[in-house]
Amino acid sequence: MLLGTESMLRLFDGAGNPIWKQRIPGPALRVNQAPGGQVEVAALGDGTVRWYRLRDGQELLALFLTRDAKRWVAFTPSGYYDASPGGEDLIGWHINRGPDKAADFFPASRFHDRMYRPDVVRLVLDTLDESAALTQANAASGRVEPKVTLADIATLVPPVLELVDAPTRFATDHVTIKYRVRNPADAGTIDSPRIMVNGEWQPTSRRLSPFDADGTRDVIIGPLPPHDSTVKIYADNRNARSEPLTIELQWDGRAAFAPGQQGSAAQRKSHLFVLAVGISHYQRPDLRLNFADRDAKQFVAAMQAQRGKLYAEVNSKLLVNGDATVKNVKDGLAWLQSQAAEDDVGILFLAGHGFQLPDKEYFYAPADFDPQRPRDTGVDYKTIRQTLVKFSGAGNKAIFLIDTCYAGSALGPNLSVSSADSLATQLSRPEYSVVVLAASSGDQLSYEDAQWGDGAFTKALLEGVTEGKADPEQTGEITVFDLTSYVTKRVKVLTEQRQIPRLLFPSGGLEDFVIATH
Repeated sequence: MLLGTESMLRLFDGAGNPIWKQRIPGPALRVNQAPGGQVEVAALGDGTVRWYRLRDGQELLALFLTRDAKRWVAFTPSGYYDASPGGEDLIGWHINRGPDKAADFFPASRFHDRMYRPDVVRLVLDTLDESAALTQANAASGRVEPKVTLADIATLVPPVLELVDAPTRFATDHVTIKYRVRNPADAGTIDSPRIMVNGEWQPTSRRLSPFDADGTRDVIIGPLPPHDSTVKIYADNRNARSEPLTIELQWDGRAAFAPGQQGSAAQRKSHLFVLAVGISHYQRPDLRLNFADRDAKQFVAAMQAQRGKLYAEVNSKLLVNGDATVKNVKDGLAWLQSQAAEDDVGILFLAGHGFQLPDKEYFYAPADFDPQRPRDTGVDYKTIRQTLVKFSGAGNKAIFLIDTCYAGSALGPNLSVSSADSLATQLSRPEYSVVVLAASSGDQLSYEDAQWGDGAFTKALLEGVTEGKADPEQTGEITVFDLTSYVTKRVKVLTEQRQIPRLLFPSGGLEDFVIATH
């Protein structure tokens, strides 16, 4: 008999003798036995459902989902997790700093690269052992990682920022903020702070004082607009980006800005940078597509037509078919992240195949992609993420258009097609400030049709930009939200609801901006 109480699960034999007891984090509201007789399940008052091994009461897995069922996270006792978009920050690590100091809390997303392991979560109820699940998952994905311990977590944390002094009101276009940085030992040096004002990244060049002995420094932030503003400061170490230090500033309207005080950036016409990659003719015949190369060419042509209109200059790099090797694609990404000044716009357009390993690590497949060596011949998500984050972090706007989920042949047991959902979810975090429009949702396919001469996704993009169909009010301007709204609706119609694009933008909000004129 399994008995759930306010604080314990207890298992008894048929004679009423106790077999084991297990402390639980909330009162047990329901208990039951899973099919197979090896796992017990409990619904607890903390909002979780948890699975326990019958023979000894060891917890195997927990699931938490929000009341509206739109976000969820599943996690093992050591903290390996799988999550829906926006769900990974429903849990995190509480790390004590001693009896006389406040504890730190780090959302799970700060440990994504190490702890986001859907493959481990998927295996733990089959193996009935977390360590065995990790071993099997590592073998399948080619990873070599020991099990994470509590001591490991303390060495993987990002910096922590603490506010020392800041004004509550401002009457000039600059303010000085004093803050303190705590960085764990062996976590590398702290980079220059990343500053966001009203949801937009600021240029990286600013006046900084050196760190004091206690990790305190001053930073001058500006130019600020003449209205109430929200400033967010981030810091990076080699582990991750910190949680933001948020300062709310109230505009003192009794003062006025001097003419031209907003700086020259307001008068400068933005430049557009486009890296478009489209591959139809792969080295492996079974990977070939029909229109991915054409999609990339037409998208570049449509954006080049914006030269002299919305943008002072349009700089593009186009890689199609045999030119889109793994080396050339990575070189193109390096070009994109290094060519921008502040207040520019960058677009990364990828069309072709995308694959993932069992741990959901995403790879874009270049023309010379070898499914037997995905890590060596694919472009991994970290490289793509780094490009977009560095571009946007320099005070620019970054857009990622991705169309990489097509029907593919069997590529072995450890590789599957992917729409890059996990990559898109990461990029939509508030601190990354990247707009992501994926051609399809989840495991849906992307469709091509000879009647269109394009993929459905690109056809809708081109209609929206070149034909002005994404400008419902006929203002002559097409904003990001206008374009993504049109593309989403149009692709649904073209594919008879079989393909539904997915827009992801920073959860903290993002100001709409014009991407094209017509």
